[in-house]
Amino acid sequence: MLVIFSVEIVNLMVLLTIPSVTEIIMNFLALVIISEFDDYFFTTVEFSPLAKLIKDEEYDFGYSEEGK
Repeated sequence: MLVIFSVEIVNLMVLLTIPSVTEIIMNFLALVIISEFDDYFFTTVEFSPLAKLIKDEEYDFGYSEEGK
C-alpha cells in the first residue's frame, strides 16, 4: 500500500508540472508500468517455492520445528 501511495504522489507531482497533453499521457503510462512491475516479476516465479514465501510469508526449509 505504501508503494502504491508513493507512486501516486510522484505521479501527481510529475503530471502537474508537464504542459503538453501528449507528454502527460506518456509519463502516466510509464508510471503505470513501473507501478505494475511487481506483478510481472511475480508471474515469473508464480509456480516456484518462492511464490509461497511471497504470498503466504512462509517457506518450507525441509525440517520440522521438533527437529531443531
